[in-house]
Amino acid sequence: MADDTSGQGFFSRPPGRPAPRPAIPRPPSPRPAVAPPARAPVTPRPAAPVLEVADAGIFSRFTARSFDSMLIVVLLTMVLPTLPVSPRAQDTIVGYLGLFLWVFVEAALLAAWGTTPGKWLFGVTVRTRGGAKPDFGTAVHRSLGVWWQGMRAGLPIASLISAIRTWIQIRHHREATWDAETALVVNQRVRAWRLIALGLFVLGGLALIAIGADGQP
Repeated sequence: MADDTSGQGFFSRPPGRPAPRPAIPRPPSPRPAVAPPARAPVTPRPAAPVLEVADAGIFSRFTARSFDSMLIVVLLTMVLPTLPVSPRAQDTIVGYLGLFLWVFVEAALLAAWGTTPGKWLFGVTVRTRGGAKPDFGTAVHRSLGVWWQGMRAGLPIASLISAIRTWIQIRHHREATWDAETALVVNQRVRAWRLIALGLFVLGGLALIAIGADGQP
């Protein structure tokens, strides 16, 4: 047999079939971008309220203070009979000393809670113009102003004249002299259940006064 001179061996590719193209490496498909987790919106802190105008009326102020005065009278009425004091002296202590002692009791209550039992029942609060409770010194200044400028220390005719003047001032300006001097604001938020509690307290106070009066000789 003659030698194969065409250069094609047994494993040579048949003629007419093109050689396969080399495989082109494909770049890896990009991963889908993952959005960062949404953050909760940051709620800005509300600024401290600025109280410029008092909204507590003269009736609420007067009734709240009357309740506080009755409360100190009840307490003194319960304590004084145990002391060696004549009935006439007891009346003087209750009428004048009680009002003066309440100046410091009220100041301590205002500094601690911004209200008193009577004010609390009527939803009345005393705050600075920035909405904070007054400090003890400022509260004492205000209570002394009420005791002297508003009540004239309980003197009969002078206290009546001062009460009328204060009523006119609050009616027109919504602010008393002692509030303007100490830069304090008196506000009110009425609750029905507090009025019910007020009625119960009044009845209880009257009952205690009656019991104390019956116990005196």
